[in-house]
Amino acid sequence: MRQLALPLSLTAEQTFDAFHVSAENSVPVATVQAMVQGRSDESQILLWGEQGVGKTHLLTASCHAASAIGWRIGYLLGDDLNHADALLGVERFDLLCLDDVQALNTQTEEALFHAMNRCREANTRLLISCQPDLENLPIELADLVTRLHWGPSFQINALQDDALHDALEQLFMARELTWNDDVVPYMLKRFPRDIAQLRRCVMQLDEASLQAKRRITIPFIKTVL
Repeated sequence: MRQLALPLSLTAEQTFDAFHVSAENSVPVATVQAMVQGRSDESQILLWGEQGVGKTHLLTASCHAASAIGWRIGYLLGDDLNHADALLGVERFDLLCLDDVQALNTQTEEALFHAMNRCREANTRLLISCQPDLENLPIELADLVTRLHWGPSFQINALQDDALHDALEQLFMARELTWNDDVVPYMLKRFPRDIAQLRRCVMQLDEASLQAKRRITIPFIKTVL
């Protein structure tokens, strides 16, 4: 498995259990889980949505789940897709994750087209993510667009209001932190309202609170973040 371009501690936490599932995202999450746990006949799924909604989290969680049942895993993130020979031999994996395929160069489109063909012949499961939907994906090779339509496509929606509030509290609880009641509303007003950014904030607060041996309060947040 290729190393993700994320802090190791963050990557380790990106499991299905740590993904806050809203009503809008319940079907795609369940479908992905079933595929990577060998409980469905799906062989390819594409996830799309804005940056920060949790697509990379779901791909990483899929790697954790697939690894737990002994699958061989491949992961290519963004510009890695454009490296020379990056897609050679990817059909040997049981699960191949392709994250942020909108970063694909036009010169590399044919290589991905052939790689997807080989993966299909080898029964390699593909989990793909991109920011725009397939109709707006900047890919010129029509045959590659056809391959990307081989499996179901799901939008991952950003968490809103109560769901985002609950998800932030879940992040605090997962790290066994203690916090004042006004902390979560304050953070949701003052920081970007996407779960990936909030997770990084909680990581910083966790490290700082361990060093200072303090609970999470608004004054403490101001000194740390």
